[in-house]
Amino acid sequence: MKQIVNDLETREEFKELVQGNLDKVIILKASATWCGPCKRIKDGFMQLFNSLPDNVIFVDLDIDEADDIASFLKIKKVPTMMNFVQGRPMDVLASGNMDEVKMFFDKTRTHLAF
Repeated sequence: MKQIVNDLETREEFKELVQGNLDKVIILKASATWCGPCKRIKDGFMQLFNSLPDNVIFVDLDIDEADDIASFLKIKKVPTMMNFVQGRPMDVLASGNMDEVKMFFDKTRTHLAF
């Protein structure tokens, strides 16, 4: 079963999650409740996430509730998606364009065989 994490608030909690799951790919999506593009891509994003194997963790980050993590990751725009492989950031996308989100997931798939 896929793991979805949506209760992280501090950079220390985020670092612990990443370091404790070096054998998994972590996808982080930074968004906000007031963000229109975030709402538009939500369903498509979840469909793409659900199509991935179980060794992927989704971190759903609300930048207003987890501003320490957003600051730590230097997130300037929402929605922003990042993936982490073996604890290292690999790909970043700051866009609400669903075609670009699909390309981000295609890149993420290339990291699943590490």
